[in-house]
Amino acid sequence: DTVTLLKDAELTETLDIDKAITLDGANHKITGNASAGKTSFITVETDGDFTMKNATILPTSNVEANPAIDLQVKGKVVVDNCVFGAADDTKQFMYNGLEFSQSEDYPMADGTTISNCTFYGGAFRHNFISFYRIAEGATININGNKFLNANWDTTNAIRVSNYGSANATINLIDDTYSDSGSDGNKDYAGLLFFQRTKGHDDDFTKLTVNIENLDTTGAQ
Repeated sequence: DTVTLLKDAELTETLDIDKAITLDGANHKITGNASAGKTSFITVETDGDFTMKNATILPTSNVEANPAIDLQVKGKVVVDNCVFGAADDTKQFMYNGLEFSQSEDYPMADGTTISNCTFYGGAFRHNFISFYRIAEGATININGNKFLNANWDTTNAIRVSNYGSANATINLIDDTYSDSGSDGNKDYAGLLFFQRTKGHDDDFTKLTVNIENLDTTGAQ
């Protein structure tokens, strides 16, 4: 049920996970150029739960219009104590970092949690996290994360859609957010970016968003 890395891993092709497992990076790095050609760095497709923890994600080729980690998960997703990119990374090798499914078959399940993770803006060129479809009545927890130096010209921290217009709650507690960018695009700055999508009924009035103890010291 748990796969633990014994050393740094370099991917030469997409890592496909099709079981309900815990992937424990044991504080190692997952690097490589598997994400070239509009494929994802890691794909997860399971009817059960999925947990990833204690890993640093460092693609070395562009993820073109696809997520670095593509989550097609029916059960609860937990991502804890992971790092996406590096502080000195300016190569924008990740398009979306964590992308949850758009499919009716895989809505974000109740109890899904992203916690104690660090996202470095220079490594991205779209969103750190993308939500599309949330299960009815679900509570999503985004706690203790650092969303650092999101360049609002190209990147948002968390993109939220609500395909199906579910009643759901998103809790953001003890997070850190900082950003930068040009004055002309400052309307796109922000920790949360709510986006309606053509062909979908995104009723954002059905979402409850609780934000507590948000550190925006580095936000512009």
